[in-house]
Amino acid sequence: MVGGPPVYVVQAADELPLATATPTLAPLPSATPIPSPTATATETPTASPTATATGDDDPDDDSCADGDEYGSGDGDGRGDGCASGGGCGGG
Repeated sequence: MVGGPPVYVVQAADELPLATATPTLAPLPSATPIPSPTATATETPTASPTATATGDDDPDDDSCADGDEYGSGDGDGRGDGCASGGGCGGG
């Protein structure tokens, strides 16, 4: 035999070379940007109610049919006997 018997080199477990293969990772999906929320009006603002006069504001009118602001009164300083009454009674 030329060269003699084969020589085997035995290494302890803590001396074994580390694996050098790099694991192949799947590519990450492309990030889709999240759109900014846009303000959408869901309610229609309503205007504040405005006061409208329905009476004729005649101080001598005691009919109160229109809810007049003034009544002719009977001298007691109050409106004249209507359910809603005049605001100011005549003297």
